[in-house]
Amino acid sequence: MSIKKGFSNELYQDSYSKLLYSGLLGRLSAFPHFLMEFHLRNLNLGKVIELGAGSGEHRRFVKHSYTLYLETDLNKSLTNSSVVQMNAEKLDLIEDSSYDRLIATCLLAHLANPEQALLEWRRVVKPGGIISIYVPCEPGVILRLFRFLTTNIKARRQGYDHYAIHYVEHRNYYISMKYMIKSVFKLDSIKRVRFPLPLLSWNFNFFEIYQIRVGVSQDESQSS
Repeated sequence: MSIKKGFSNELYQDSYSKLLYSGLLGRLSAFPHFLMEFHLRNLNLGKVIELGAGSGEHRRFVKHSYTLYLETDLNKSLTNSSVVQMNAEKLDLIEDSSYDRLIATCLLAHLANPEQALLEWRRVVKPGGIISIYVPCEPGVILRLFRFLTTNIKARRQGYDHYAIHYVEHRNYYISMKYMIKSVFKLDSIKRVRFPLPLLSWNFNFFEIYQIRVGVSQDESQSS
């Protein structure tokens, strides 16, 4: 069997959709999207912007009400027609404090300048607004084992070298992302949900979901 190696944006997008959003693995991959939205489902959050939206996989999980939902992605050629081309690290077209919620699902791990991106994300969200970030526990023991037994096998059956693509794209690891988030949002309320074993080290988990309330202190968040 011929295995596709090397890297290109087209190959990554093609493999990503085929691997993660089909079959049993597709159902498992949907869970982080569900978990990110579960506790927000009864809110009215006005204007929402999703960065790195790709082909719009996340939007169907959003159950809260909103007046605007803007999907953006850097590579317009790999998305559907409703997605606006935008660089998540440099939101020049977005005014300060103009959105009620910002969503980034497994985007931070891909970025060349993640800290700059986080500062931009905080800038464009209103005080009291929410920033939702999905962070994979990369390269944790359990996550690597899971990929070896599932994604890697499925990729090979489809003719892809999954590792050659995945580890080029996932350039930022859990520890660095965790401390950048802690630094950028030090004045804000940060709530984390770790799955599936929240009481154990990140090495024994798949991912974390961050829900950040901009301009709201930890004490204010707990008393509200």
